Amino acid sequence: MTQEEATRLIGGIYDSIFDTITKAAPGGKPLMAPATTVLSLAKPSIAITPKDFRNPWTPGNPTAAGIQPALNTAALVDDAIKLSGLYTQSGVGISEVYGQVMDSVHIKTQAPNPANDKQLDDAFNVLNRKVEQTDPETGEKTTKTVESTLLTDYNTNMIAYNMAQAVYTAAYLEAQKTQTGRATWPMLAPNYQVPVKIAYDKWRSNFADKVEQAQSIMQTSSQNALSKAFKYAKDVFESYGVTLENVDKAMSRKIYRSTLLPSDWYSLT
Repeated sequence: MTQEEATRLIGGIYDSIFDTITKAAPGGKPLMAPATTVLSLAKPSIAITPKDFRNPWTPGNPTAAGIQPALNTAALVDDAIKLSGLYTQSGVGISEVYGQVMDSVHIKTQAPNPANDKQLDDAFNVLNRKVEQTDPETGEKTTKTVESTLLTDYNTNMIAYNMAQAVYTAAYLEAQKTQTGRATWPMLAPNYQVPVKIAYDKWRSNFADKVEQAQSIMQTSSQNALSKAFKYAKDVFESYGVTLENVDKAMSRKIYRSTLLPSDWYSLT
């Protein structure tokens, strides 16, 4: 086989695999979008030793013996390879790139929007109220922002409903432990359902929708939604990191949660 024939053969194999994941039958949806997908083939594959990845450390399996397999697994999947048809390491980690993106995000202050500002002010006033306080020693008066009575009642009634529901659930689970309990539960259930319904009606009838609408406006306003979204993404990303190496803090690597399926992928059997 000539070099040209080998090149055509490899190209044909590559195209077939790429088309499998980026094309679909008429009316179907491909697994991946071709415009944003790069298929990178390892040559001649990556040699591994199964024991290097067996039983890695996890929050549910926090063993010292699992630390190195966890580090090996994280390193295996964290490499941000180059955008090439042939697997080529870049020397940069995916977690490093993503972390830099999160750290460098800067949301520009939006131009004033009177209509939006009024909506925010109205929502804030539903959830809060200002009270005047007088210092008993100096007589100085100050204004403090506290929860509105409407919000306080909302939270109190919601807690009461959750507690009533918890009592009902506990009674149900207890009844399911015995044959007699399961048989008599249909007769006992109404006695536990009534407090739940009363608590729920009290919670919802006291302007619960108004409170929830105001909370939604405060959380999703166009002025702060983007900033909150990036902050949430950064918080989640940082919460996935853990330092397992028992070395000097300045030299310790933080690795990030990785999931490989099937879990015994490294097995030779």
